[in-house]
Amino acid sequence: MRNSHSHRTPTRGPNQLDQAIDTSTSAGKFALQIIGATAEFERAMISERTKSAMAGRARGRNGGRPKALSPKAQSRAQDLYDAGHMTVKEIAAAVGVSQATLYRELNTKIGATK
Repeated sequence: MRNSHSHRTPTRGPNQLDQAIDTSTSAGKFALQIIGATAEFERAMISERTKSAMAGRARGRNGGRPKALSPKAQSRAQDLYDAGHMTVKEIAAAVGVSQATLYRELNTKIGATK
């Protein structure tokens, strides 16, 4: 006799969540409880992170990656660029950033003054 499941393609991962769970069996009830507990845990984690971020903002922290170029270094780089005696590569090495970062900062400042 042929196994009724042998002709089915096994599914794995998130695709199984769209299948019905038979809650009349103890295994079905257990599966539903696990899914519910996981969802509750995720909601609690999101809430914790949100509260933590809001508390940080109240203390004056904005988060995110710090700027690669300090305002003082940016001003120095702009002065060197405006003087025209150094290449962008040399200026980038002098202030300790990549050429891409320097171009981005210079374009931001140049775009703001137009």
